[in-house]
Amino acid sequence: MIFAFIVLVISTLNIVIAIYATSAIGSIVLSVIGLMEVLGWKLGTIESIAIVILIGFSVDYAVHLANHYVESIYDDRYRRIQEALAAIGISIFSGAITTIGSGFFLFFATIVFFSKFAVLITATIFFSLSYSICYFVCLIHVIGPQKKCGDLKYYIIDPCMKKFKQWIKNCRKPKEDANTGQADKNEEQEDSSL
Repeated sequence: MIFAFIVLVISTLNIVIAIYATSAIGSIVLSVIGLMEVLGWKLGTIESIAIVILIGFSVDYAVHLANHYVESIYDDRYRRIQEALAAIGISIFSGAITTIGSGFFLFFATIVFFSKFAVLITATIFFSLSYSICYFVCLIHVIGPQKKCGDLKYYIIDPCMKKFKQWIKNCRKPKEDANTGQADKNEEQEDSSL
């Protein structure tokens, strides 16, 4: 989860959205692991592989919604989430349907790994779609950041870059002689001799 949070902070450059999306991803993972416990699965090789895949599937929809929300041209949360859902909502829903459809055929497999994988894929996509569309969207609709709230680019990166550019500009200025106000002639002579 820490890695997912770091990736979200880097991709969205918004700490608030990263926290909300990470909470959605954590809820998805906990829900599927809880389902595995309810079904009586013991932690073995198949389940360990499934949990690793589970994390990858659970990140997808929340990250796409978070990125669209942050990159919106609007400042208020209502129009930001409306734009995000209009732009990517159908793609998220279509992707969920096709993934659940592919998992459906694995239910009929006779090999235990494939039948467990079918449960895992369908449950993960179901919880991922539910938490992304219901929980995450509602959360950012009600208490999502507006304008520059939580924007790391605005509060940290831009001021640091401004100071860095000023520092570079100051480093490139020729040093002036205190008495005459002219650039050091010694440096000019050294440059011309090379």
